[in-house]
Amino acid sequence: MTVTISSAVGGLFGFLENGGVIRELGIINPNVTATANGAYVGAIAGVIRSGSRVHSSYVREGSVTVAVNSRAGELVGVNQGTIEAGYATAAVSVAGSGVSNNIRGSATSAATSPPVTPSRR
Repeated sequence: MTVTISSAVGGLFGFLENGGVIRELGIINPNVTATANGAYVGAIAGVIRSGSRVHSSYVREGSVTVAVNSRAGELVGVNQGTIEAGYATAAVSVAGSGVSNNIRGSATSAATSPPVTPSRR
């Protein structure tokens, strides 16, 4: 999967909200690139809103690359919901200042339960 994002939020899905659930999704060798500064980007979703969750999903190998002042994660860019029983082995890179993390780029105080419960494989 190759995705080039020129907007502020992206991935396979931009936002996951309104109690949405992604379950048992696997992405192998993604190439996700965001060219906009200040973007929220992950291979699965840019932002997971409160009340939504990603369950038993993974991103294997590949890369997530974003521009300056962005937040990037292998699964999601910003997690305000719940990620459980997932794992990721992709490379994440941020040009200049920004936040990167395995699994998710950043979590907010609105995140419920544990924001991340990884099970790396």
